[in-house]
Amino acid sequence: MFCGRPEDKPLALLAVEQVRRCGGVLEHPKNSGLWPALGLPLPGAPLDEFGGWSIDVEQVSWGHVARKATRLYMVGVDRVLVDATVRRGGEPTHCIGRPSRAFTAANGITWPCASLLATSTEQNRRTPLAFAEWLVMLARSTRR
Repeated sequence: MFCGRPEDKPLALLAVEQVRRCGGVLEHPKNSGLWPALGLPLPGAPLDEFGGWSIDVEQVSWGHVARKATRLYMVGVDRVLVDATVRRGGEPTHCIGRPSRAFTAANGITWPCASLLATSTEQNRRTPLAFAEWLVMLARSTRR
C-alpha cells in the first residue's frame, strides 16, 4: 500500500520513472509501500539495474519537530557526497502518529515517545527547508 492519498499513487510511479531515466532523488515516507511494490532496493542492498540505491534518514536531523522517518531512492548521485553531507541526530519535541494516552494506558502499552507532544497534520506535512535544500543539492549533483 502506498502512503498518502490514492490520487498521489500515479505521481509516485512517475517520480520513480523520472529518477530512473534522468537520475536524481526520490523522497518518500520510510514505511511506504512504494519500495516493495516497485522492487526498489532497500538501504544496504546492491544497486538496482538502473544504478539506484536507497538510504534512510530522519528529518529531525534537519530541524523537523519529529523524527519523520524518510527513505530516499537515488540514481546517479555519488554515495561519497551523500555520506559527507547527510545529517544524523537531532532531538524531537514531537512524535508522529502517537496513540492517545488513554489508549496506551488502557492497553498497558509503553509508547517510545510518550513524553513527546503529538504532531499536527500541518507539522506532519512540513519539510524542513534545510532538508529540501540538501535534496536539491543532491539532485543537482546527478551524473547520468
